[in-house]
Amino acid sequence: MLVPIILGSSKDLKHGTLISEGLKKYGLDTIIRVCSAHKYPTRVLDLINKYNNDGTVPVMVTIAGKSNALSALIDGSVDIPIISCPPLNNDTMYDLYSSVSMPTEIAPMVVLKPNNAVIAVLKICGLIEPKYRLAVHGIHKTNRDILRIDDIKEKYNHIVVTKPEENIDCLGGLIRNGKIRDIYTINNNDNQLGMVATERLSSFDKVLTTIPMKSMVLNKVSAWWFNQTKHFIPNHLVDSNYNDLSIVEKCTVFPIEFVMRSYMTGSTKTSIWQNYLKGSRHYCGHSLRDGYKKNDKLDQILLTPTTKSDISDELISEKEILEQNIMSEEHWNICKEYAIKLFEFGQRVADKRGLILVDTKYEFGLTDDGRVLLIDEVHTPDSSRFWFKHSYQERIANRKEPENLDKEIIRRWVKENYQDPYTADNITIPDDLRDKLSKVYLQFYELITGSELV
Repeated sequence: MLVPIILGSSKDLKHGTLISEGLKKYGLDTIIRVCSAHKYPTRVLDLINKYNNDGTVPVMVTIAGKSNALSALIDGSVDIPIISCPPLNNDTMYDLYSSVSMPTEIAPMVVLKPNNAVIAVLKICGLIEPKYRLAVHGIHKTNRDILRIDDIKEKYNHIVVTKPEENIDCLGGLIRNGKIRDIYTINNNDNQLGMVATERLSSFDKVLTTIPMKSMVLNKVSAWWFNQTKHFIPNHLVDSNYNDLSIVEKCTVFPIEFVMRSYMTGSTKTSIWQNYLKGSRHYCGHSLRDGYKKNDKLDQILLTPTTKSDISDELISEKEILEQNIMSEEHWNICKEYAIKLFEFGQRVADKRGLILVDTKYEFGLTDDGRVLLIDEVHTPDSSRFWFKHSYQERIANRKEPENLDKEIIRRWVKENYQDPYTADNITIPDDLRDKLSKVYLQFYELITGSELV
C-alpha cells in the first residue's frame, strides 16, 4: 500500500516526515509531495487524480495550516478517505477553524498530531489488511501497559508494605545456608525440605546487602511461576502458603545452572556482554558474530550454562558437561528442553505485561525415583533480567541503558563505585538504594501476577 502525504508548503516538511517515518515502521510505503491549493490548484488536481485511480492507495494525508484549502480541494475531488493533519501549535491554534469548518459534503478526518495521523491511517488500512488492525491493537496495548506500569510504580512510591507475622512449626534442623535461601529439614517427613528465602542480595560472587520485603517477593513470585508452568514442566514445589518458606520435594541438584539469554548484555564476569567486550566470539559453545552492541537482541536465544557453586560460577559448554560426565546425555537433554520451553513461556507472559524477559537461569534436580524437576526459583528479579518493553527501542537509539525491573540497579552502582567488585571488601550499599530496590521488587510482583503481595 502507498500513502501519499501532500504538503501545502515545504515549511510543513518536518510534520510530514514524522508521519512518513511513523507509517514506515508498520510497513507502509509513503511518498511526500508539495503543492499549494491556492497557488497551483491544477497541479494539485493532477497529482490526486493519479493517486485516486491507483488501486494501491487506500488513504491520503494532507498537511496545510493557516488556510486549509488543500484538504477541502482534495477531499472534494477524490473518493478515498482524506486525513487532514494541520501543523498547528499553541500559538497558531486559532487556525484550526479553517480545517474543521468545511463546506457541505466535504469531510476530511481532522487530527492534530503526527502520531494520531499514523493511527488514523493504520485504522483505515486495517479495513483492507488485518495486519494493520493488529498494529493498532499493539499500539493501544502499549499505551495501556505504560499506564498500568506507571500506576503501580507510583503506588509503591507512596505506601509502606510490611510483612505479615506468621508461625512456622514445620521446620526441623538447618541443613545449610545458601547465598539467598536457607535449607531445613521438615519435621516428620524425610522426603521434603524447607527452603526459606532471605532478604540477602547476592552478586559478584558475594552477598552485598539485604533488601526489605525481598524474601517474600522471591518466594511468592516463584510459587506463581511454578503453578503457571507445572502442566508442562514438573517442579519440586509442595506448599508455598508461607511468607518466606516453600516446602519442596527432596532431590539431588544437578551442579549446572541453565542460563538462557536473548540479549547481548550483562555486568558480571560470566555475562555474554562482558566476554564479548573482551573479544570473545566463542561463548559456552556458541559462535558469536561481530557487530553486536550492548543490549542488542541476539540473533537467536542461547543456552549458556555455568557451573553451580556457592563460591564462584564458571562458564561451561554442553560439550564439556557431557565429556566431563557432569550430567548424563539423557538428563542434559531433558533439562535443556525444559529450559528452552520455560524461557519461551516466560517471554510470552512478560510480553503480555509490557516487559521483556532478557535472560534468566534455571536449576534442576533428580528425585530418587528418577524424575527431573525444576527447582529453586523461576523468573524472579534475582534470577532474571527484565526490561520495560515500551521504552527499549527509544533508549537504545539514544544510547541509554534499558529501563530495568530487577537487581541491576545495585550491580551498576557497585561497578561505578568499586574498581573490582569481585575483590572489594566491605561493599556498603546506601539505604536509599536498598529502599528503591525493595519498591522495584514489590512493583515486579504485581506487574507479573496481577495481584498485590499483601
